[in-house]
Amino acid sequence: EERGEGRCPVCGVAVQRRPKLAEVADRCRCGVEENKLVVKFVNEGHGVDALLRPHFHALNQDDKCKKKISQSMAVLLALEEVV
Repeated sequence: EERGEGRCPVCGVAVQRRPKLAEVADRCRCGVEENKLVVKFVNEGHGVDALLRPHFHALNQDDKCKKKISQSMAVLLALEEVV
């Protein structure tokens, strides 16, 4: 079974063949994505490939996954500055 195709092995919900997060990751890797925080997340090895697994469909199929990643990265970077 191809990644992102079929059903979630945890909850059984149908998952998309190509998650939205895969599109975001491709845009980052090709240099098309303009959001620097999202690019940093994808290109610095934060486990994007693992997040593309059906187990994480709540994030990888979310239309707002890019916004959520950007906001999370902003918080993490701010915390890094203080710690």
